[in-house]
Amino acid sequence: MAISPTKEPTGAQYGVIDKNAKPGKTRTHQIPNGDGTATDYVFHPNRQVQMPAAHAAFFQRHENFIVYNPQGQVLPRIPYIHPAQVQDALQVRLKEGETVATFEELTREALLSRVYQFPKGDKFKPTSKKEDLVRFLNGLKPVADKVASAADMGENPEDVMSDGELDDLLPKQPLFSGAA
Repeated sequence: MAISPTKEPTGAQYGVIDKNAKPGKTRTHQIPNGDGTATDYVFHPNRQVQMPAAHAAFFQRHENFIVYNPQGQVLPRIPYIHPAQVQDALQVRLKEGETVATFEELTREALLSRVYQFPKGDKFKPTSKKEDLVRFLNGLKPVADKVASAADMGENPEDVMSDGELDDLLPKQPLFSGAA
């Protein structure tokens, strides 16, 4: 189960533990707010740090963090998809209990959990418009094709894809309204 911000009350906080924080040594991680500012989170050993869903989703992609929903349940890790792996991630491999659905059939919460997996996906907030989430996910295919083509030609995929290409898929309005 991925983070479900649309089911949470406004301002609901997720708890995050950094498994690499050791006794006597804190760890600080900085998460961009999407408005040019960032929020610093200081992690102590075995202690949850509270934060909004969009910031917790960043940590949910990494195996060295434990993310709890507002009800205290541990959420499973969602894999981060590196830009060079976007093409592979877009290939359909159904597992038992899965089906194919169009983006329009998915809820905003289901779209958010998918968007948060991709580079720049953490720029979306829980109240992002469903149309913006669909546009972002649909826009990944041409970017993935370009990256795959570069890899086929022996080029470094990161060298041929500018950050601006993914930025073009983001909504034009501010994504976050200030610090978390």
